[in-house]
Amino acid sequence: MHELALAAVVSAVTAAVYAVIGLRGRRGSRIHREAVALVDALDLDPYHVASLKNEATEAAAAELLLDRYVDVDAEGAVWLAGAGHEPDRAPAHPVPAALLAAVRRHDPVPVSLGWIERGDEAYREATAAHRAEQDARLPATPRTAQPADGCVRSCTSCTGLVLLLMVWVGAGIVVLAAHHQGVLEWGATVVTALCLAALWRAEAVAKGIRDRTAGKNPLDQRLREQTHPAQAALDGEQRRRLLLSKGDRTRWRGLDGGVDEDDEPDEWGGLDLEEHWDLGPDAYRYVAAADETAEAADEPLSPPGIPHPR
Repeated sequence: MHELALAAVVSAVTAAVYAVIGLRGRRGSRIHREAVALVDALDLDPYHVASLKNEATEAAAAELLLDRYVDVDAEGAVWLAGAGHEPDRAPAHPVPAALLAAVRRHDPVPVSLGWIERGDEAYREATAAHRAEQDARLPATPRTAQPADGCVRSCTSCTGLVLLLMVWVGAGIVVLAAHHQGVLEWGATVVTALCLAALWRAEAVAKGIRDRTAGKNPLDQRLREQTHPAQAALDGEQRRRLLLSKGDRTRWRGLDGGVDEDDEPDEWGGLDLEEHWDLGPDAYRYVAAADETAEAADEPLSPPGIPHPR
């Protein structure tokens, strides 16, 4: 009757292992649902959402463009438009207001959104302050507590794994070596074999349960689904011009000046080829000439009129 006892032991171990996996998965799912509910209840500033997606400048420019504060030409240059020439008028939100102020500082010279992001310190400070203020209002998202690594936890995990492996190997040996004499013993053996197969798949099952919520940040999911209203209202050509202007960080510099041909580095990185001749385009000619000179110096002299054999 040892097959019955073995089946009972292996079934108890399997039930304990899957109970732990189930409880952990249930707790993780509950925490994930709480985080989703918390994020869904947030009243996020559209410009904060755009900032978290690195699109704050594009969203602000879209609002200024739709409200006729600025205009963007086909080459990505930003100019003041009708309402932008009135000093007393400005958007109520600090981000588009800071962008409009940056464009006004360069008026009447055109400037690109990329150059404002890169070189306008006042605009960068204003957007950074707004994002820091909005970040401070975000609540802490519930997360599954991660146990601290330590010697006791490591030893406990290793001991449990070794014991489980011993049970699995021992039960397998007994199943293979048993002499079954009745239907009851055969049934117990089948139960034992199924439990051993379930134990073998326990890690894969646990990983599948963890993957349902692991790496899924509810805030990131909401950011992907939410678009700034001004960006959504743009047509294809306006969106293309804004993206072109945002990607340009060298051409339209406003009052800071454009890019001169003399300022562009040459293909040799600005090195003086007279000094670094071995890196220049004539390096091969110099090296070949030096090799021919050295070869001629090493050749023995031949009598006049008799060519040296080669």
